[in-house]
This record gives sequence, C-alpha cells and structure tokens, in this order.
Amino acid sequence: MKITMTRSEYEYKRTELEGVYNEIDNLEQTKAILAQDGTDDENPEYGYNNQLLCAAYARRDMLRAELNSAIVVNPETAGEGEFSEYAKSITIKCTFSEDEVEEEKLQVGRRGFNCISPASALFKFLHGKKKGFKDTFVHNTEKNGTIVYDVEIIDIEF
Repeated sequence: MKITMTRSEYEYKRTELEGVYNEIDNLEQTKAILAQDGTDDENPEYGYNNQLLCAAYARRDMLRAELNSAIVVNPETAGEGEFSEYAKSITIKCTFSEDEVEEEKLQVGRRGFNCISPASALFKFLHGKKKGFKDTFVHNTEKNGTIVYDVEIIDIEF
C-alpha cells in the first residue's frame, strides 16, 4: 500500500528512523554489558533491555515500511489547488439564511475551535473542491437532526 506524504513529513520520518537506529545500537551495547551478569531470569535488567530492543526493532520496521512505500507530494500542486488534508487552512462562507451569513477561516487537521478535521462531514463534502466552489451542505445528525446551509470556498492556503 502506498502512503502519500509531504517532503517535510518524509524527512521527519527519515530523521526519526536514524534516531531509532542509534537507539538500537545503544540498546545492543547495553545488552552485551548486561549479559555479563546473566540473562532473563538471572538479570531483570537484561529482560527489560530486551523488551526495549524489541520495541525499537518494531518501530524501525514500521518506519522503513512507511518510507519504502511513500509517495512524496508537493501540497501546493497536489490536486492542482483542490482542498485536501495537505491544505493549511480553508476560508469558507456559510449562508444559513438571507440574514445569517458567516465567513470562517478553518485550520485543517486540528481539533478545537475554528478547525476542520479530515474525519468531519464538512471536510469530506469539500474534499477535492477548488476555490469558488458553491453548493448546499446537507448533513443528518442524531443529536441536531438535519443541518442544511450553503457553502462557498473563498480561499485555500497551502
């Protein structure tokens, strides 16, 4: 399976992998020193070190798999200006009625006030759309019933 990531995400994971290799080297050296006092049942520190070593090997394998299957994308050209998880923010105009119009700038991928999560219904509705897109957003919720309002994409920042 291929994983898309930005250049900075790729470099971050590569740096993390280098750190894991250093951690493995240190744990291997510690293992050799601890082995002099016995292994496993004879020396609890040796067993604990082995657990840390196994976790480091697992992290190494996971990071190598992610990097080997990575497709590095430039967020500014990915989808040629289409709204996606690579955008920093999106500014939208929501029209609830003739008298009630709000313009909001939402940060992408964060939780909290003035944010839009990739898991949200609004994000999924706007995904792949470009600046100037206008349509009616309809979302059924158990708590609030059906939510309906017009949405226009004013700007997308990458």
